[in-house]
Amino acid sequence: MTANVKINGVEAGNVLEGLTIRYGRTKSEGAFPASSCSIDLLALDESPFSVAIRDVLTVDIDSTRLFYGRLTDRRLGIVYSNATDVGTVQSLIATGVLADYGRLTIGTSDYPSESDGARATRVIAEASPTPPSLDAVSSTIDSVRYSLDVFRTAGLDTVDSGTVTLLARAAKAATPRAIIDAELDPSAPGVYETPSGTIGYADAMRRPRASSPLVIPTDVISRDLTIGSGVADVVNQVKVTYGSPSASVTADEPLSQAVFGVIKRDITSQLSLANDASNAATRLVETRGFAEDNLEALPIDLENPNLSPTLKASLLAVPFGKPITVSGLDARLGLGTSWKGFVEGWQVRISKARHELILYVSARKFSIPLATIDPIYTAINSLTGSINDLADLWSSQLKIDNVADTINSVTRTYNSAYTIGT
Repeated sequence: MTANVKINGVEAGNVLEGLTIRYGRTKSEGAFPASSCSIDLLALDESPFSVAIRDVLTVDIDSTRLFYGRLTDRRLGIVYSNATDVGTVQSLIATGVLADYGRLTIGTSDYPSESDGARATRVIAEASPTPPSLDAVSSTIDSVRYSLDVFRTAGLDTVDSGTVTLLARAAKAATPRAIIDAELDPSAPGVYETPSGTIGYADAMRRPRASSPLVIPTDVISRDLTIGSGVADVVNQVKVTYGSPSASVTADEPLSQAVFGVIKRDITSQLSLANDASNAATRLVETRGFAEDNLEALPIDLENPNLSPTLKASLLAVPFGKPITVSGLDARLGLGTSWKGFVEGWQVRISKARHELILYVSARKFSIPLATIDPIYTAINSLTGSINDLADLWSSQLKIDNVADTINSVTRTYNSAYTIGT
């Protein structure tokens, strides 16, 4: 495995001692954070590698870009020194494109009522100023210490068109991060960055539309994978405030409330329409009504002989929101023999003794509600009709009007039942 680290385009890999990259989030909720990279540069009997705060740092592993950002912190330690020898370790931290979204100021002009995709496009554009220009140079330049490129203009990933209508916004200075967190669709994954430094926006239908999942066989996953569930994952009553003048809608999950009691969440949104607010509230209680075992972290040894070059290339820098299928699970884990979900983020650790990738993932139930299958809270005396794997329906299968075949057998037990139809 080859790690290539460059600072302002100059390779620093020959003095690389350790490397950790963190990308994305660990769970399916919450804002997408800026990625970060920490490295230790070892210099033996030579001057430390020349760096300055805000220098551009890039990291490629096996020719795949894993990080693009700027240096924010630098520490130099002397590990030994005598009359003839000296050794230093320079510890560097860099952050990705989104870090500046908490520092910039935008929003000083009025925004019209528009879709969440249009609003995200507006925010990203305002947060991406043009690079500075040099009008004239009157004397010879002997050296340049700082790069003039503005890395927020690295480009765009996919920016979805949006699924809801937002209220008009009066001019008020705010950071891009504040607008993203408080004023876009609360049901959408939101604004994110890619490992190559581009910015995208995933609307609420990005994941239901997703196809071509990345298949990860269990023989490339270390045994210490993490499975978890907890009451902190449960939400069974959601109140969404919307509109101007302000109004609200509330959605409940009665069966969950009977089990856990009422676990409420209030969301103040910039949604304009009652239907959008109702859908947001319903979506949250449908996906968060119950605590279920979930794969959370998949540790992968990047030197595992079972890891093919093709799969390794796909796993390195796998983007936020990528659908995945874990195949070959031991059924005794209680998750079946396969598991489907999405990548929320990852961490890479590279050193002389360790080449490891940890994927942070979430089950698709946390992102994709069974939107057209309504819960039944009364006893079921009989079932007619046939349906394949009810629990694995995607909301993109809009509705089932009728089922003509007979159910010959039932092989799995479910804790809740559903009506089929409109």
